[in-house]
Amino acid sequence: MILPAEIGRANAHDVRIRWRDGGESFYPARELRLACPCALCIEETTGRKLLDPATVAEDVHPTAVNLVGRYAVNFTFSDGHASGIYTFEHLRSIRPASSNAGITSQSTMAEVLEKYPGAKSALFRRYHVGGCSDCGYEPTDTLEAVLRKHNVLDVEEVIRHIERSEELNAKIRIAPKELKKLLDGPKPPRLLDVRTPEEWEIGRIEGATLVDHALSQEIMEKWPKDERIVLYCHVGERSLEAASFLVGHGFSNVLSLDGGIDAWSKEIDQGVPRY
Repeated sequence: MILPAEIGRANAHDVRIRWRDGGESFYPARELRLACPCALCIEETTGRKLLDPATVAEDVHPTAVNLVGRYAVNFTFSDGHASGIYTFEHLRSIRPASSNAGITSQSTMAEVLEKYPGAKSALFRRYHVGGCSDCGYEPTDTLEAVLRKHNVLDVEEVIRHIERSEELNAKIRIAPKELKKLLDGPKPPRLLDVRTPEEWEIGRIEGATLVDHALSQEIMEKWPKDERIVLYCHVGERSLEAASFLVGHGFSNVLSLDGGIDAWSKEIDQGVPRY
C-alpha cells in the first residue's frame, strides 16, 4: 500500500494528499463528504448509500483532518459531521479532482483566486500586488504577467508562497459550532471582534471585545504568545488576515471564525442581526 507523505487542506474546499510515490491528489471536500463510510451515511451490510446528496451543502469543507493510525484518516466537516474512517487504499480508489490541480505561471488571476481564495492577501502582504489601482490586475491577466509588472521574477517561489499561505489559513479557521463548544467550555478563548465600530453597534457575539488601536498595541506588546485567541469579522476575510498577521508575529494559538459573524448568526444565534 502506498502511504501519504502529507495530508491536509489545500484550500477552502479541497483536500490535498501528497503520496510517498511522488504523486499528489486533490479531492473536493463535498465528494469526500458524500463518500463518507460511517454508519449514518452508508448501510454496512448492503453498501447502500443512506446520505441524501441534496442535504450536503455545495460549500461544505473539512475543519479538521485526523490521522487514524498509519493507514487511515477521518475528517470533521463544516456541517458538524464527524466522518467514518477512510483507509488510504479507499482514498486512492476515489477518483480525485486532479492529480495536478495547482496553479501555474499561465493561470489567470481569476483561476488563482478561485483555487486559492487567500492568494489576494498573500500576494499583497509579501509582494504588494493588488490593493490599489497602481498595483492592481485584471481577472484575465496571467500570474506571470502580473508578477513581471511588479518586477517579481521567481514565479515558482510565488506559487509556493500562495500554497503555504493557503495551508496556514486552512489550519487557523474554526467553524461556528466548534467555537461555540470552546466558548461554553471551562477555559474559553479571548474572543476579539476586528470589525468597525459601526458594525459592532449593529450586533456582536456575546463575550467579544472590539479591537481598537490601543488594544492592538497591548496585544502585540503585552499578551503572551500562547494566548488563546479567536478573531471574527463580518464574513471571515478580515479576521483571517488578522489571524495570519498574529501568527506571523509569533502567536501560536490563534484562530479565525470561518464565515464570520454572518455564519454565527445563521448557525448558532439567530438573534445576532445579519447585514
